[in-house]
Amino acid sequence: MIYNLKKRTRRKELKNRISFCIVCLLALNLLSAQNAPLNNNEERLYNVHIELLGASINTVYTVNLERQILRRTIPHLGLRAGIGFMKDRGWNSISVPIMLNKRWGKESSNHFLSTNIGTTYYYGGPIIINTFNPNLNFDYNNNRFVYNIQLGYVYRPNGGGIGVELGLTSYMGSIVSHYRNEVTDPFVEDNTFRVGYWPYLSLGYSF
Repeated sequence: MIYNLKKRTRRKELKNRISFCIVCLLALNLLSAQNAPLNNNEERLYNVHIELLGASINTVYTVNLERQILRRTIPHLGLRAGIGFMKDRGWNSISVPIMLNKRWGKESSNHFLSTNIGTTYYYGGPIIINTFNPNLNFDYNNNRFVYNIQLGYVYRPNGGGIGVELGLTSYMGSIVSHYRNEVTDPFVEDNTFRVGYWPYLSLGYSF
């Protein structure tokens, strides 16, 4: 009963944080409407966004800052870094993704195909991706790197403002797991290289 109460409390806190971030993004969008650039096709240099699932690995979400690079030679090429934090069942979990991303589409368009590649450093536990594995009774991770490839759809308005991205993230890397042996009842450690994928949703603001 106490565990269920703590679980509901954590969910409520996460919903409140997400709602607060959405309100902040809407406020920034209203401010940007009053300071629209002279050239509506001008690409914004920075994008800050919240990504749910995706490269977060074990923190449900990450807050990311993306900066456009090599603008004169390769349009829509960005370098992104982020961080996510979550406290669950006594663990402090941290995710730090670093990714290179490229948007494919017309210069004047608001709609793009997005391809991202990079790595996520993660620390703590339990790892979220293994909650979908019924054979694991308990799972944790320590100082590790997982390699990610993302493919998704992006809406990003010309001249800045609120954008949305959604798609799939693949993860590749060694993950340490503990599971309970039903015969002898000790915890058995498993350190295997795994490949899998799961969805992601990103809400951001360009400026």
